[in-house]
Amino acid sequence: MAASAEAQRSVVAAARPRGSSDGGDGGGRDRPRHRRSWSSFDSLADLNIPLSPGEAIEAALAHALLLASLALKLWSYLGLGYKWLIQVYRLILYAMLLLPGFTQARQVLDLYIPKTAGQGGQLVPVVVFVTGGAWTIGYKAWGAILGRRLCEAGVLVACLDYRNFPQGDALQMMEDVNTGIAWVTRKIERHGGDPEAVHLVGQSAGGQLALLALINQVAQAATGEAVLGAAPVWHPLDVKAFVGVSGAYDLEGLAEHLHR
Repeated sequence: MAASAEAQRSVVAAARPRGSSDGGDGGGRDRPRHRRSWSSFDSLADLNIPLSPGEAIEAALAHALLLASLALKLWSYLGLGYKWLIQVYRLILYAMLLLPGFTQARQVLDLYIPKTAGQGGQLVPVVVFVTGGAWTIGYKAWGAILGRRLCEAGVLVACLDYRNFPQGDALQMMEDVNTGIAWVTRKIERHGGDPEAVHLVGQSAGGQLALLALINQVAQAATGEAVLGAAPVWHPLDVKAFVGVSGAYDLEGLAEHLHR
């Protein structure tokens, strides 16, 4: 889509290493680079292992069985009568909310780019927003209002998408979030964003995922050793600040509430 105020672009968040043949993070400015003493995968494209037709069918059947077992468990909770019909309607609505995630790839993001971004070499501040959704209905479009409002104020906003349960487990969600952050820190200058003014924001489940991604990258940078949940790699100093909004940080404390 055209770059304009409140413009929205869906781009594949597959980051390549800095210093690659395409110019690294793009703007050509001389900036200090953070040394990395470890080697790791740099994007989900590197992590993908092609499946044979038989393996693909087996994976699809496994997902179908998982959904069927969850549906049967939900059915046992619904009961009969008019209350059951109300629950069915609620289930249909829930499925409609999930539909966007089943009809497109999840390793994408939306960009909301101000008109001033890149004009006359001007770079604008950047917010990377990880949406919430209880790890089940998270979707990048949930950040549209935030993106539009900050865009009007001259801030470039990148709303990340990530796989939800049962499409992905916790580590796969982390991979998607790390991939999106890595892409922004390395490529956002091409879209008029200031790579030295990147702010990470997460809400609810997105706050938990964003904070975990940051903590894991800090541990990895400090030890020089690969850390589970910290791939693809991005350096924590590439993020100027973190803002968590109603994040789910103490899951053990929330367990009783979530199981009600």
